[in-house]
Amino acid sequence: MSTDPEWANLNFKVDPAFHYEFRRLAAHHGISGVALLRMAVREWRENHGGPAPVQNRFAAGEAAHV
Repeated sequence: MSTDPEWANLNFKVDPAFHYEFRRLAAHHGISGVALLRMAVREWRENHGGPAPVQNRFAAGEAAHV
């Protein structure tokens, strides 16, 4: 397992049908699951508003306060 500070795990579960659809959609378009998730979040932000993307503050050593 990598200790690269530029990556963090997203720990959540989805139902098997969604998991299959998500992986199939990414594979169909030749992209990774991470790329698909990033696109989905960007689209959501553009269509529904929300905070602007933040720079990777964790690489600078700041603690997470969520």
